[in-house]
This record gives sequence, structure tokens and C-alpha cells, in this order.
Amino acid sequence: MTKVSVVMSAWNAAPWIANALNHLAAQTQPAEIIIVDSGSTDQTPDIIALYKVSCVRTHREALYTAWNRGLRLATGDYIFVNNCDDWAEPTAIARMAEALDKHPEAVLAYCDMVVHHEDGHTDNIIRPEYDQYTFRQTCLVGCSPMFRKQAVLDVGGFDESLVVSGDQDMWCKISERGTFIHVPGLLSHYSLRTRGLEYANRATQLKEDNVIRKRYA
Repeated sequence: MTKVSVVMSAWNAAPWIANALNHLAAQTQPAEIIIVDSGSTDQTPDIIALYKVSCVRTHREALYTAWNRGLRLATGDYIFVNNCDDWAEPTAIARMAEALDKHPEAVLAYCDMVVHHEDGHTDNIIRPEYDQYTFRQTCLVGCSPMFRKQAVLDVGGFDESLVVSGDQDMWCKISERGTFIHVPGLLSHYSLRTRGLEYANRATQLKEDNVIRKRYA
């Protein structure tokens, strides 16, 4: 039985996806890897073909549509979201799965992360322990969390009308069904790129974040 499924959305990710997949292959906890290739026109499909993963190719579709597609295909009880330009330390999946095993009241596990900037410098982001107030005030979860698949399915999956902040919207939804658990350690690596989804859609993100704050106030 599969415990953990990794869901990754990719579109023209040739410069980064091999690094992400190499780090997934090095995980100490075996995991099913599902990639939704949303109409890549570069070498992304050729690179994916070199790895033992499940890949579905679609037309160009939005991030949260792809995540929902991957979620429906996943057979694991736990879902680890891995962006195609981010990567995880070898024990990341094992440690977050262990945390969810030990805390049945938790619906999501999150860890500390290293932010990699385009100019080469890095920032270590140490996340605080979870509480509802801190969660509502900041993006507490960060990149590459692990969550219980059923918790997300029970609330209808990710909101596909959102462009940038669909993950934060989801974390707000499932926080009403259980707690979150902080797994200490710099286990995930986040690539902050000016052409990435977050930076390229800053105005949209601010608008969506405002909608989400009002929705869950």
C-alpha cells in the first residue's frame, strides 16, 4: 500500500525538473510520483521519461487544476506537493510522514525551508509552531507541505478559480478540520524566480490573498 504520493505540476520546466526529480529519487521514504505535464513545448517530457514516475500530459492548464488532477490519480494517503523548480532534502518525506503518523489529529505537516534567490544568495526560513493566529497572519506553511489526501478531497479539492493563492485557500479550509504540525529542520528548498508564478502575478496574489482573508475572517 502506498503511504505517500508526490504531486508535481510541470510546464516548460526543462531547466529545473531534473534537479527536483533527482532529489525525490534520493528520498529515504519510498513514494509514488505523479507529474502532470500541462502542455510543455520544451524538453520537459524527454527529461521526465528518464525517471520512474507516472506522468499524464494535458493541454495547458492552471496550477490548481493540475494539482487536483494529480490528487485524483494519487493512491497514497498522504500527499507531498513538490513544485518542479523546488527540491527536498533526502529525509523530508520520511520525517513529515512520520509526523502525521504520530499526530492523527493533524491534517498537514510543514517544515523549515531555504529560499534560493536568482542572484545566488539564500535565506533560511525557520517556521514558528502552529497556532491559528499566526497562521491567519502569514504564509506559515511555505513550500512542499504534506497533507492528508482525504482532508483535501472532503472539502472539494483546490479552488481552480484562483491563480496564485489556491494553496493558502486550501490550508485555511482544512485548518477547520484539524491542526497542523511543524517539522523542524531545513528540509525544503524554494526557488524564488522573478518569472515564477508568485512574482509574475504579484497583483493577482495580493487581490486573492485579500479575498481569502475575508472568506475565512
